[in-house]
Amino acid sequence: MGKQKSSATSATRKKHARKAAASNATDEVDNSPQPSAKGGKGASGKGKGKKKGEPRIKMYIPPVKPPALQRDPVEVYGLASQLPPDLLVIFRKLTKKDIVTRTRALEELQSKWIDSCSPENKSISADDRDTAVAGLEVALPAWNLHFPALMFHPSRRIRLLTAQIQAACLQVQSLHDQILDYLSNAPELYCGAWKLSCFDIDRQVSQLSQQTWSQVSLAPLPEGEEEGTIESRVGPYLVSFTVDSVMAPESVYGQFYPGAVTKTSGPNVSADQSRIVEGEDESPNDRAGRIRLAALGSLRSLIASGLVKLSHGDESEEQRVESILNDPQFWTILYSGDHPPFVSSPSPEFTPYGMDQPGVRRAGWGLVQVLAKHHHDHLGSALPVMSAAILRSIWVEPDAGTRHSALDGLLSFLAGFPQAWKLATAFGVESESDELEDEIDHTVYSSPAYIEFLQFLRMACGGSPTHFYPSIIIILSKLSTDSPYRTQPTIDELFDALWAAVDSQALTIVERGSAPVLAFISAVLENARFISTKLRQPSSGEVDDPALELSSKLVVDQIGQVWNYYMSHKLVAPASEFGTILCKTLDRLAGNDIELFKLVWTRIEDATILLLEGENIIVATKVAFTDIWKAMDAEAKQSEVKEQLHAMLGQMLHISLQRLESASSSPLYLEHVILMLTDMRHLLVGFQGNQESLQSLLETGFIRLDGKLDPGHLSRLIEAILFYFQDDQISKQKYWHGVLTVLADPSSGHKSTLGALLDASKRGRLSGLSSATVELHTLVLSILSDTKEGSGDDDQLLLDLIRHHDIFLSEKELDVCANFVCSWLEEVSAGVLRQPGYSVPSSVSFAVQVLRLLHDVRPETVVSRRVAFAGPLFVLKYILPRIFSETDSFVGNSVYSTLIGGGEGFQVWLPELQGWLLDPQVEVDIDILVDALLEASHQDSEWLLHKVIPSKTVLDALFMEEVLIGPSPILATMDALVTEKDEGESPSKEAYDGKQPSSYARMVWALSSLMAVDRHLARSSYWVLKHLLLIQQLAEDRLALPMDSIHDTFGSETSRTTIRFILNQSRKTISYLLSASSEDDFPHSQLVEIISGKKPPRETNILSDSESLQAFTVDVCHLAQKKDYVRMARLVRTLLVPLLRGASGVDVDAWLTLGRTAKRSAPNFARGVVAAAVSTGVETPLLARMRNEAASDLIGLPVSRANTEGSNHLHTLLVLAPPLDSDSVLLPTQRSINLVQTVEKWINTESDDDEEVGPVIESQMMALFLHIAPVLQSLSGRHWEFAFDLIENTLEGASFKDTEMFAQLARTLELVANVQTLVATNKQLRASWATRQQTISRLVRDLVVSSSAHKLDGGLELVYRTKALNILHESAEAILEPGDFSKFVYLLHEPHLETQQEGYGLVRTAALKYTEHVVMEVGLNSTAPSSASVSASAPEGAEARLPTELIQLLDAYGILDLDDEGWEEEDTEEDVGDWSGLHQRQFGFFLGWMALFDIMENTSLRVRAGYVEDIRNGELVSRHLMPNLCRMLRLGQPGKKPVRMDLYEVDSFYVQLFEPTSMTVLGAHVYYRALRAIPSLVRVWWTECKDRQLSNAIATYTASYFSPVLVSAELASLRPPFQSEQQATAGQPQVSGRELLEDEATSVRVSGVGGQAGSWEVSMSYVIDEQKMEMGVKLPSEYPLRNVEVKDGRRVGVPETKWRGWLFAVQQLVGTQNGHVVDALGMFKKNVSLHFEGQVECAICYSIISLTDLQLPTKPCKTCKNRFHASCLYKWFKSSSSSSCPLCRSDIF
Repeated sequence: MGKQKSSATSATRKKHARKAAASNATDEVDNSPQPSAKGGKGASGKGKGKKKGEPRIKMYIPPVKPPALQRDPVEVYGLASQLPPDLLVIFRKLTKKDIVTRTRALEELQSKWIDSCSPENKSISADDRDTAVAGLEVALPAWNLHFPALMFHPSRRIRLLTAQIQAACLQVQSLHDQILDYLSNAPELYCGAWKLSCFDIDRQVSQLSQQTWSQVSLAPLPEGEEEGTIESRVGPYLVSFTVDSVMAPESVYGQFYPGAVTKTSGPNVSADQSRIVEGEDESPNDRAGRIRLAALGSLRSLIASGLVKLSHGDESEEQRVESILNDPQFWTILYSGDHPPFVSSPSPEFTPYGMDQPGVRRAGWGLVQVLAKHHHDHLGSALPVMSAAILRSIWVEPDAGTRHSALDGLLSFLAGFPQAWKLATAFGVESESDELEDEIDHTVYSSPAYIEFLQFLRMACGGSPTHFYPSIIIILSKLSTDSPYRTQPTIDELFDALWAAVDSQALTIVERGSAPVLAFISAVLENARFISTKLRQPSSGEVDDPALELSSKLVVDQIGQVWNYYMSHKLVAPASEFGTILCKTLDRLAGNDIELFKLVWTRIEDATILLLEGENIIVATKVAFTDIWKAMDAEAKQSEVKEQLHAMLGQMLHISLQRLESASSSPLYLEHVILMLTDMRHLLVGFQGNQESLQSLLETGFIRLDGKLDPGHLSRLIEAILFYFQDDQISKQKYWHGVLTVLADPSSGHKSTLGALLDASKRGRLSGLSSATVELHTLVLSILSDTKEGSGDDDQLLLDLIRHHDIFLSEKELDVCANFVCSWLEEVSAGVLRQPGYSVPSSVSFAVQVLRLLHDVRPETVVSRRVAFAGPLFVLKYILPRIFSETDSFVGNSVYSTLIGGGEGFQVWLPELQGWLLDPQVEVDIDILVDALLEASHQDSEWLLHKVIPSKTVLDALFMEEVLIGPSPILATMDALVTEKDEGESPSKEAYDGKQPSSYARMVWALSSLMAVDRHLARSSYWVLKHLLLIQQLAEDRLALPMDSIHDTFGSETSRTTIRFILNQSRKTISYLLSASSEDDFPHSQLVEIISGKKPPRETNILSDSESLQAFTVDVCHLAQKKDYVRMARLVRTLLVPLLRGASGVDVDAWLTLGRTAKRSAPNFARGVVAAAVSTGVETPLLARMRNEAASDLIGLPVSRANTEGSNHLHTLLVLAPPLDSDSVLLPTQRSINLVQTVEKWINTESDDDEEVGPVIESQMMALFLHIAPVLQSLSGRHWEFAFDLIENTLEGASFKDTEMFAQLARTLELVANVQTLVATNKQLRASWATRQQTISRLVRDLVVSSSAHKLDGGLELVYRTKALNILHESAEAILEPGDFSKFVYLLHEPHLETQQEGYGLVRTAALKYTEHVVMEVGLNSTAPSSASVSASAPEGAEARLPTELIQLLDAYGILDLDDEGWEEEDTEEDVGDWSGLHQRQFGFFLGWMALFDIMENTSLRVRAGYVEDIRNGELVSRHLMPNLCRMLRLGQPGKKPVRMDLYEVDSFYVQLFEPTSMTVLGAHVYYRALRAIPSLVRVWWTECKDRQLSNAIATYTASYFSPVLVSAELASLRPPFQSEQQATAGQPQVSGRELLEDEATSVRVSGVGGQAGSWEVSMSYVIDEQKMEMGVKLPSEYPLRNVEVKDGRRVGVPETKWRGWLFAVQQLVGTQNGHVVDALGMFKKNVSLHFEGQVECAICYSIISLTDLQLPTKPCKTCKNRFHASCLYKWFKSSSSSSCPLCRSDIF
């Protein structure tokens, strides 16, 4: 039969070939070259494909022998028919190779069967339990066959489940008995597998197996057999199985899993072959290690238990143990490398058992320990190989855990076998001579094991210093029987290896913490002492000197090196532990050899003293000497050690103290001294030199230490010395007083030292000290002074000194502190009260804190000075927070109540408080003082009225002083009771020289504030009303008068805001008190009878209550009759007006009668009463009779009595005059005419006796004309001519600053305004007024523009200047001139709202005049353009300039001081405040810019260019306009939203309707006008803005609110003509920019009107010769911030360069010359028209524009001068085949 082809695939055959090739010797391969299978080209042939190597030899590959089949245990015992089906399935699964299947089978066996057998499982019934037990009893034989293989399985889970099932089976008695029976007769595999599982690599498996093995192995054998236990019977099997498992784990594993074993190692083993095909993730090496680990544990257990007795060498199993112990390969269990040096010539396939198996190595070292302990005498021939293996393995062990486990075995082995080093050295050397043995002894130090040991030391014991360093001395002691080291080289080699671990930092890298360092130090010291001791012990005879010298040098050098390394921080460990270790060595040296100890100590002492020299002190301070010395002192047992230690410490202290006092000492010496004085005091007390050194330090003092020691260091030194003196109280106290004396000098910088001492006192370190003398007096004053000046930072130091005054300060020093603080607080209080703008230093809180602290530590010091500080504390507590609302009180409630107390405290400083109220020098407002007093007194207003405010008598006296002074004549303008004559006493300059309100004004202000708070108190104190009425009158007068004429009770520097506040507060209280008169039954008639004396007060009960309104009225009237002053008369009128409100005619007649009867005795009082009655508006016959009587008394008076009686009668008549707005008539018509004639006669009469009529008569006549003008308006005659003459005479040269003529001037302006009102409805009067109107108007204009009118501050002055402005509005167009613009500009800056509003109207009118004049002048002076092209810029020669006054006005504002929130829409007039401040500046600023834009309206381009140049040169836009607008509109401000303008029309604003709350709207309108008038300047500022946030905000804001309006305005001029209502009324024609642009050839189209942004566009077309030329202008959404876009439409007959120039000119006109779109289009049209002007058609095509190239005819004929299109000529030349002219036929070229 022929050879059959293998059925294996190609891949399978190739795999078998690779396996066979790896197993055969390589020399059997024939490497001779073979011919190529294809083509025979050989190696040099050019074959295709990849280049291949030498061809492989064909050989027969035998198939792999299949493993022997294992029978199923169920089939072996024939249990398939006996087992329950479920259990049978489980055991079938156990035969599967798959791990998951086996695991699930074991889990099912445990959960369904094993657990059911447990008696503890209560959920299983007894029957089920019995069934389960019965089933398991049947299956147990099969389980016993499965058990060994499962315990060897690589899966940990399977091994654990197997162990658990085995343990559970042992809990069932029947199963337990069967297992014991099987075990006693078991084969080797069963018991061996169970034993090895006790040492499984998994802890759970091993523990569980040990429990079960112990449970059965110690059981006795069955009865009838020999005595013993089961373990003793199976012992030989266990030993055999264990040895096999150690030496050949693969074969053992193969017994359980045939076919699963592969070669585990070797050079020819591939990675694929080193795996098993079981599905588990365990390599053969790991499996061998796992089995070998368990086997070694089992062997160790068997040897330790005595089952293996190495002494019985005749037993086969024991012989096997001995044989493996002698086998070097066995001891590779200790070696971690791959080439054990103690195994000679291993086979290539041999792998050391311990390689990559740390667990095996640990088990091996455990075996070594057992052998050394239990079989010390029976190792015999195994010692050499064991010694070599142990000493060659331990030093190269890489695993830390293994090293730790190996140490015990190593020490046990060396202890049991001291000759191990020699045996290891001699291992492998074959010699039997004694000389060789001696040679070996000396070659131990050069042996490989010793060399590895030294390298082990260099690497810090391989990384386990804490474990091995203590054992080094034992290892060294076993090197030889004699002294281990006898020569210097061997000693140096050893200790160099030890110190190499430190130098290379291996000691601290391999293990953290101080433990390795301490172990190293101890090892060095102990080994040095050990070797030194050995050197001093003679081996034979006496010790030679070299040995002694070597011994001493070794100890001194090593201890010195340890000390130096520790000092230099190369060895870092706790100082106390270092000192303990060192002292132990020194103690032993002192006990053994005192001379050697002294040598060593001298070395330590010299090194220590050296650290105190120079820069070495740095090292000394970094070493914890204290802990070292303390530890040494505590550890020292020898007296010599302690004596030397104490002596050295004393010497160190002495040296440091000397260095400290030297000129160039380092502060580090101080650290050393402090350290020794504090922490080593008990070691220094006994040294005599210490006391002398400290005494020297006390004598020299701190002067020599000031410049050398830091204050903190100095304080520490003081504290250390005090601590040193703690047992000597006298020396301690003496020293302390010396310290305080030195520290008292504030210039020496000892405050920090003192602070540090205070910290020590807080910690209780200065207990037992006292300060009885004044040492720190100067320092305390210095600290207080520095803190007061704000230059000191030692406030906390003083507070701490006060807190610890018992140690640092005396009572006298506390008094000094109290006096200083009181004077300090008084100074601050005076500053707050009397210095405007006084800034309270924050340090004042420190003064209060000192005062409170003094009260806490020594109350009597503070209580005795309460008078001095009570007032200042009140100022700080109550007044200061009211002045500065953001300032917190410097005095807390608890502090104030503690220091001041209750009512008694107020009584102490009540006189001082009253002085504040009366003192005019006190700057604090009275309402603040009153509010503070009310809070302090818990709102007790009655106490304040009766105890603090001066008495009624004092106030009445001050009241009479005030009413004595006559009012200013200026007030006659607003009050008819005031005459222009000099009445009463003028205020003395001395009496009113104060800058603040007088004492009387302050008291009444206080009363007003108090009554405003407590209305009940006001009703019970009507006497206060008199003072309130007077202060109201004085306040009204003050607000009406100019500042330069003020000498009143309020002082010259009291602001109008304060006076207005006082006035409003007084009015409210007066209104409340007079509200009682509203009752219908007010007894007017009875009061008049009592006042006139007709009825005594006792006859009526209306005056029964002295504090009633009726009684007060009577008292005031009596006083006014008695003191007939103008101010009293005005006060009476003010009182009676509300009383008479609603009074009947009878009551009015009663008061009129009182005034009529008192006319002669008290004329001023009479006028006051009459004025009050007239004010009621009630017309009675008595009142008419009194008016006629006054007029009759005037008529017929001669001129000589005009200035006296005539003036008085006129005054009385003016008092009797009804209000101007009433319908009542002052006098009948004829009597009025007669009265005018009489006065005219007076004025026109020329008297020879110099009794001319004074200006008072003229002024009174002006006032009288106001009342009779309605009566005389329809009558012709001289009266109006007389009135107009008086008006002109008054206005000529008049000035608002003329105090004497002011009343007359004001009445004149009132009369002019009244006339302007009357002429509107009276034709006859209008005719008379027309002849004088312009003259009078010009006089009023001159009055307004006069320089004296530029600085008006009085209320009346501002009112009547506004009146003059109103007058000018009526004839502004007729009288204003171009030059008046500059004269009226100042009105925009005046601090008066009405003046600014009225002034702007005149300025705008003047601006139109100015613009018209400038445009005309520039137009006349400029020359016409010389070219046909129009430029966007103005030609040279134009002199259009802005008025200098306007530029100066705009430049003067700068950046406005806007508030944070700007003007909000919801602000009220009260929120706006005084108009003369911030708001006036804002309003004037915007009005100035509006005036500038008014000038620029309706101007030509060249005029506008001149204006823009002035604005640009002055940088008005960039420096003023835009920054202020951005702040006003809140653009680009972080955290603020821009002001919304949705509800406003920004293109219009009516200044006359302006209110302060609409300031932002005005700002938006100004921005709109700026974009309209000067867009180029705004655009330049915006493009140059570097703030991106601001730039974006402006662009968005403009596009949202302004661009649509501006574009609409631009496009509106291009819409079809529209006639406004105003134009139609004025008869003006319809005007439109579009109408001006469009003609026959030009058309304009507007698109996007009202549309969205971006669609706004204007296009223009021009038709020439039926050809349309087009261009367009597109307006962007941010117009005009972004320039317009000029679009190139269709160019016809224009060169491209010129066309581009035209388009660029259009863009420049709008973009840079502030022109409008309509202006740009007009310029473009003009350029086009001029370009085509005079052009003729081509003689060929008879067209101007060529239809071919859209060009003009530009090619001329030199003969006939006709022009042709170039395209037409080309056609002509081509068609005619000639170059002649089509007309003249001459050569065209």
